Amino acid sequence: MLLDKIRNLDRHTKDTLFVFLGASMGNFFNLLYQLFIVRKFSPADFAAFNTLIAILTLLSTPIATLTQSITRYVARFSAKKETDKISITLNLFFRLTFLLGLALFVVLCALNAAMAKAFGIPDALSIFIMSCLIFLLWITPVYSGAVQGLEHFGVFVSATMISGFFKLALVVVFVLIGWGVAGALGAFLVSSLFSLLIFFFSLKKYIFKKTEGRLEEFGEIVRFILPLAATWFCFNSLVNMDMILVKHYFSSLDAGYYSVAQMVGKIFLFLPGPVSIVMFPKTAGLSALEKDTVTILKKLVLFGSLLCVSAAAFYNLFPVFVLKVLTNKTIPTSIALGRLFSVSMSFYALIFILLSYHLSIGDCRFLKFLVISAIAQLVAINLFHGSLFTVQVIMCLNAILLFLVNFRLGLKESPAA
Repeated sequence: MLLDKIRNLDRHTKDTLFVFLGASMGNFFNLLYQLFIVRKFSPADFAAFNTLIAILTLLSTPIATLTQSITRYVARFSAKKETDKISITLNLFFRLTFLLGLALFVVLCALNAAMAKAFGIPDALSIFIMSCLIFLLWITPVYSGAVQGLEHFGVFVSATMISGFFKLALVVVFVLIGWGVAGALGAFLVSSLFSLLIFFFSLKKYIFKKTEGRLEEFGEIVRFILPLAATWFCFNSLVNMDMILVKHYFSSLDAGYYSVAQMVGKIFLFLPGPVSIVMFPKTAGLSALEKDTVTILKKLVLFGSLLCVSAAAFYNLFPVFVLKVLTNKTIPTSIALGRLFSVSMSFYALIFILLSYHLSIGDCRFLKFLVISAIAQLVAINLFHGSLFTVQVIMCLNAILLFLVNFRLGLKESPAA
């Protein structure tokens, strides 16, 4: 009976469920990776690891926006059966990102000693591994975006699960044999290499295809990166600025309580992520053919909402159990803050889906509201930070308002992409 119901589902729902289950397994491995590090590292080592991950995130975020740009245009080329343009796009942007990533790698290697001194990281090998990882993350978005644009979700899910498994398995081995922070980053590096190789072999027929001519859409693709970069910079500011400001305004103990609750909140934030992965190439392709996309948006926002509501209900019913499993801590303040995080991060997760939709169809009307929202939240927390709970209330209200604005925009007829 259940199998019959699954077979009768439409393709969009099947793809969403498939990617959700696969990505959830990959995310589960990543969660175990982080929990293992939390439990095995000393506070000093964990601080060094987090610092290097923060630098890694900062330096790889600009190029990460290329993923959705490649996804959008590959989906459009695929919908129009323009396979030569897919090949040209892959090879052109791979060469470009390879050279830029290599230049950044050389600069980081030259600054290795200075960075070790500035951030108090005694192990220079960790910084070198981080530099290698940044180089790898600069070239991966081209192939990752193409796999998503072609809707090769089986390949994407395989890469996610296999890399997650190897990251977890290798960190256990590397840390237990005494490699510490370098071992944790090394596990991340090797697992990322596995992902890249899986993407590469799945795209061989495009990569090695002989083509002639130039890519007329090159300038258009590059210009599309600008709104992408602005969008994800503002979004990342919205979901991360609170921790920075709490660290600034509150005591280390209070910031610690808040950071424990934030770990729970990030689960809500990333839970519906696979929904956007499935939606982006589909709506981009339909938009290129001037077909309806709002129906898919409604369906996937509903699916994302059900995920968030279910997760929020589970946490609020069993907060002590959830916090104990995730962090091995049961701090009353963190438990209470987690309830607010379940609201704010759930709405930001739905906003992520809506922003991805707007970008996929080339509708940037949302951008001014996103910028205003990011500035308003920053100002509000700076002015009204009487308690940790006030900070989260501000985020809840801002997230709800921004969600309503973006959902209304999504339902309106958008200008042609």
